[in-house]
Amino acid sequence: MTHKSLSREESLRLKHANNNEDACKFLGKTEQFPDWEVTTAFYAAVHYAKYKIFPIVDKISNQKI
Repeated sequence: MTHKSLSREESLRLKHANNNEDACKFLGKTEQFPDWEVTTAFYAAVHYAKYKIFPIVDKISNQKI
């Protein structure tokens, strides 16, 4: 998941989500730490959701909330 013209905060959220997803995939290949695979999958999802949802932009004023 990549986008152009991201703010620093958005870029960090996306990077954190990507890092968690990469860790999850790596752990899935090893099959040694299924609990950490689930944990990293959860946090990747949290960071992707935060990246997509926040900041919320008011469609009328076009300002970030």
